[in-house]
Amino acid sequence: MQDAPSDNTLLVRQQLELAMDHHQAGRLPAADRHYARVLELQPDHLQAVRLRGVLARTRGRLQQSLQLLTTAVALAPDHAQVHAELGMTHLASGDLHHAEHSLRRAQVLNPNAINILTNLGALLHHRGHVRAALELYRQVLAQDPAEFEVRCNFIKALADAGDTDAALREAEAAVAAAGGERGTLAAK
Repeated sequence: MQDAPSDNTLLVRQQLELAMDHHQAGRLPAADRHYARVLELQPDHLQAVRLRGVLARTRGRLQQSLQLLTTAVALAPDHAQVHAELGMTHLASGDLHHAEHSLRRAQVLNPNAINILTNLGALLHHRGHVRAALELYRQVLAQDPAEFEVRCNFIKALADAGDTDAALREAEAAVAAAGGERGTLAAK
């Protein structure tokens, strides 16, 4: 016979659900209070640490986000999403070197995650590593050809790499996929 969950376990679960509901609804101060309560009850709760770190970044509290997400990485060094979130906070704080390091670690841990490939591709493209960005964009588009924003980034990277013919072909294909309206591509 399995033991019933303890009162503490139930309270943690309830607080986490409340925090996530508030977070999703955009009630950020309330979400933060509930994440904090989860962490009072269970300081090593990975999901609460990670989500509170994401919330802190959303609220512009980058130092708090870095601290929380660094803790999340220490709690789960083989969890790709915590590395990816840490990379996004480094990016938001302007630390491109550490952002790239964290996103590359996330990619090693989950080589096919579209969000990780997309963010790393955009970062590399921004840093002038166009060929590497193109490869990542290709990987994303191979998994999901409908990723319109990635397709636009891919077209721009092709042009930046000097392959204007390929960029034009991709742009025409994107227009066709968007229903043939040239204005559609510009509006996206």
